[in-house]
Amino acid sequence: SNNISFTTTTVNSVSDISVEKTAPATVLAETELEYTITVRNNGPSDAYFVTLNDLLPAGVNLLSVTTPEGWNTPQINGTPLLSGIPSGGLVTSTSPFPVPIDGGNVSIDFFTLPVGTYTITLSVYVTGSFSDGQIITNECPAEADNSD
Repeated sequence: SNNISFTTTTVNSVSDISVEKTAPATVLAETELEYTITVRNNGPSDAYFVTLNDLLPAGVNLLSVTTPEGWNTPQINGTPLLSGIPSGGLVTSTSPFPVPIDGGNVSIDFFTLPVGTYTITLSVYVTGSFSDGQIITNECPAEADNSD
């Protein structure tokens, strides 16, 4: 008899990840500098396997990273940073190295990133290796398995 019909439909999830990084327009050599990174998942779906990489230039030493609660422990050049006590939904991680690393890749992963806006703060030390008027360029891409 011919009274049942089947069909198949493929379900896709798509996310729209954006990153905005801000910092002061100027900084003095041999002082701290704070970068604020805003990661947005504009949806319509959750983003999966999100990786954020902050490529610190030579002459800039990482001091700490503050991430939203639930994000994986940040790493620098593949070594996990030491995590502090969560406070107000944020986790602060500090460099595990007794001698600062000059530049390096700070990476932060998150398995599932719901639609929303998330803020990450990086505190760095700008060494005296820069000449007056030199511009520091800092790249910060983010990727997700299902981003368009």
